[in-house]
Amino acid sequence: MPLWHLYADLLLTGRRVKRRFPPVSRSRYWSTVVRPLKGVLINAILFSSFGKATYYRLDSDRYSSVLLFSGFELVQSAPQATKRTFENKIPPHVSLKIKIKKEKEEKALDSNNKNWFRDLEIEVTNTSDKPIYFLSLNLEMPDLVRDDGALAVFPLRYGNSDLYNQDAKPLPEDRPIEPKATYTFVVDEKNRVGYEAWRRKNNRSDLYKLQVSINHLSYGDGTGFTSLSAVPFPLK
Repeated sequence: MPLWHLYADLLLTGRRVKRRFPPVSRSRYWSTVVRPLKGVLINAILFSSFGKATYYRLDSDRYSSVLLFSGFELVQSAPQATKRTFENKIPPHVSLKIKIKKEKEEKALDSNNKNWFRDLEIEVTNTSDKPIYFLSLNLEMPDLVRDDGALAVFPLRYGNSDLYNQDAKPLPEDRPIEPKATYTFVVDEKNRVGYEAWRRKNNRSDLYKLQVSINHLSYGDGTGFTSLSAVPFPLK
């Protein structure tokens, strides 16, 4: 049973199933893997043009549940900024360089630009010496939260999602992000339209804080990082 199946069970049901724990101490597993996920929506929220949010289960391309997007509220913790901020929350031991594409940075961070979400392009450079066959990142909006503290999260993914399983091997047609190579992520069009529809319907101002965190990285050889704290796998 791959670890991310357990993550989904823990977050969605709150159950800890003893027989599913990997061969490491429960206390270490809870402190290094599960606890960093608490309070964060690891089942990424996909926005639709109908003003709804959908939980996206990590183990398939099927949607597991739907809830009204009106349940989310903006958190106004400070006076409105004149410039949008972008923060890389990926732990430094992960060999990735993250930044907004230079040609798009000014427009994406301009608080007066209503089309900023369409201008946002995030460049990810593989600074390791191994190819990356699968990469899953979270684009978070900390100003937009539910009553239970869950954040609005847009998924950014590259590669074959079967590689969530650390025992899976790349297929011949899988093309990695080679060492020193850069891949540019953009938010899916459906999510862009959904966010804009929510903003228009609820007469909301734009968000001023953007953060990028890691969900899973696979080098395709059984090694990589998983969870928000980027725990190396295989676990020892």
